[in-house]
Amino acid sequence: RNVVLCGLGRVGWRVLESLLATGAAVTVIDTQAKEGDPRLAGAAFVRGDCRQADVLERAGARSAAGVLVVTSDDLVNVGTALAVRK
Repeated sequence: RNVVLCGLGRVGWRVLESLLATGAAVTVIDTQAKEGDPRLAGAAFVRGDCRQADVLERAGARSAAGVLVVTSDDLVNVGTALAVRK
């Protein structure tokens, strides 16, 4: 099953590297990353705000094994966690 990773700041990029190294299927949600970024190789990418239900749906959060929320904004992190639970 897929893992959804929300946020590609300093922590997010490292988490992505670690997940990909384990062979996990990863879908990344971020507002600023570019789809052609070579660091995203091996991961699916959805551009958007991870607090939005439609963005989470496109990333497959409903059926994901887990959703990791690692943005640098605590309010975004809490809002995303609540959206995922909903």
